[in-house]
Amino acid sequence: MIDHHVVPGLGDRQLRTVTAEDVDRFLVDRARQGYSSSTVRRARNTLSQVFRWGVRRRQCTWDPASFAELPPAAVYAEATPRVNRTPRALKPDEARRFITATSGGPHAALLLTAVCTGLRAGELLALHRDDLDLETGVLLVRRAWKGHDEYRHLGEPKTRSSVRTVGLPAVVVESLRRHRTDQQRSRFDRGRPGEWEGLVFTSAAGTPIDPELPATRQGGRRQGRNRAPRAARPAPHCGQPALGRRRPQPRVSGPARPHHHTNGRGPLPTQADRDHRRGHRAHGSAPRR
Repeated sequence: MIDHHVVPGLGDRQLRTVTAEDVDRFLVDRARQGYSSSTVRRARNTLSQVFRWGVRRRQCTWDPASFAELPPAAVYAEATPRVNRTPRALKPDEARRFITATSGGPHAALLLTAVCTGLRAGELLALHRDDLDLETGVLLVRRAWKGHDEYRHLGEPKTRSSVRTVGLPAVVVESLRRHRTDQQRSRFDRGRPGEWEGLVFTSAAGTPIDPELPATRQGGRRQGRNRAPRAARPAPHCGQPALGRRRPQPRVSGPARPHHHTNGRGPLPTQADRDHRRGHRAHGSAPRR
């Protein structure tokens, strides 16, 4: 949203110089270019987040996006329709050439399954070993990758009807059997179970593959954004793990002690120290110093 809408429209302006009228014109321009009302609304919400950040950082004094008005329906009706981006399926000869060209590579089973099942990238890369039944030749789609970048997490598929059972051709079943054997061997070579061992398709390092960007090098050494972060943290809105970096934790051997101010002769007593001494006085003795 930032790169495709905010930066082209208002990227050359300083936060403190943008007014509500500028945001109005920006939103109308997005609507006239054929974007839907939901996209325009999300663009305004993104702008509002930017301005609220600027207020907290004292880069601006207010949020003009919250006072901007969404374009009326007449603007969308007069807009130039956008180019239809309906995906085109591969022709049989194209599919055969594609499978032949990718066979033998580290992602051969992944690409073959994608061509023969038509699963979405987020569904395919979220498949778990428990979702596969190679004896009967079926797979169950019940989860998918959601979100973007560090907010990526496992969640439910796009729609209710997306939860489905898909039959697998014999060639896919055989490819998945070989892939499972190779995956178990690579996991044994790594010597320790990883955090994402249950996923069917992972990188060479055993980490999830970003569904928005395919591998750029065979073997998964360097995959750009396709390379998952080192650790995962729980997503706040669901019980599934999200891809993100875990904050480093301090290494302490016991409970952390609070910071004490000193009076030049040592640390001042805390409330726990006072309660401890008060308990000794109640029993007729004083603590040793």
